[in-house]
Amino acid sequence: MSGDYYRVLVRRARAFLVEARRLLEEGEPDLAAFSAEQAVQLRLKALLFRLTGSVPRSHSLRLLLGRLREALRVADLEGLALLVEKETARLRAGLGELEEAYTVARYGAVEYSVEEAAELVAVAEELWRLLEEVERQAAEG
Repeated sequence: MSGDYYRVLVRRARAFLVEARRLLEEGEPDLAAFSAEQAVQLRLKALLFRLTGSVPRSHSLRLLLGRLREALRVADLEGLALLVEKETARLRAGLGELEEAYTVARYGAVEYSVEEAAELVAVAEELWRLLEEVERQAAEG
């Protein structure tokens, strides 16, 4: 797995985020919530792959964010690790709901309202911006 793997993950993550927005507009909140979670999960895995050369076998956004903090600390990027920690704490409830959306969409019978799904898409977009910024700053050293 090389840079191609990274690019594939980012492309898929971006497609899931675009799909989440489209599904929301088309009145498919359950699938929009699932797609929002997938976007964040894959974008996180892409960043972890770029930083560490490997991808954890986990679907937990909170666990993946914890691994990101660890990887940033190992790379001597403590300021970025603290930023991720702060934003993870701020978005804790939304992260939990995004993780739940992954499970519920696949196995549950719970339905999301358009408003609930819109909130999850907004959380995914915030996390996306955070991950893009972390990656940009990490590349600058």
